Amino acid sequence: MNATAEQQKPGPARIVKMWLLLAVLIGALIFVSKPPKSAVAWRTDWQQAVDESIETKLPIFVEFYGPGCTYCELMDRTVFTREDVAEALSGFVPAKINADKERRLAFGLGVQAYPTFFVLTPGHDVVAKHIGAMEPEEFIAFTKTALQKRASLEEIAR
Repeated sequence: MNATAEQQKPGPARIVKMWLLLAVLIGALIFVSKPPKSAVAWRTDWQQAVDESIETKLPIFVEFYGPGCTYCELMDRTVFTREDVAEALSGFVPAKINADKERRLAFGLGVQAYPTFFVLTPGHDVVAKHIGAMEPEEFIAFTKTALQKRASLEEIAR
């Protein structure tokens, strides 16, 4: 009986490995659960974003997301923490809208997947749309193209 108890008792190396594994798991949990600081000053209230857009005459850049959206969280960590991305959004009223809470709005714009990005005029006309995650450079290029398209549309309207 003594020999069996000796065999089941973990050795010092195994205890160290278990503690290291536990530390890694705790670290991963903290990393995943703690949202990073966004460089973008998002508006989370749709009406506030619309009012600001009308007042400033800036287009609305809106991200529709859903709770638990892996790609939305990935962009929060790798794209929206960057100052160059925040600068690219400086010509917009940036809005981050939970599509589950704003179902009518999301449905009206045809949101079917997360994340979905729109650039809208103050009058809610769609200037540009992108479905899915983007790398920072692709995201910045999307914002520049949307601003150029908006300028072209305004020129045609004159």
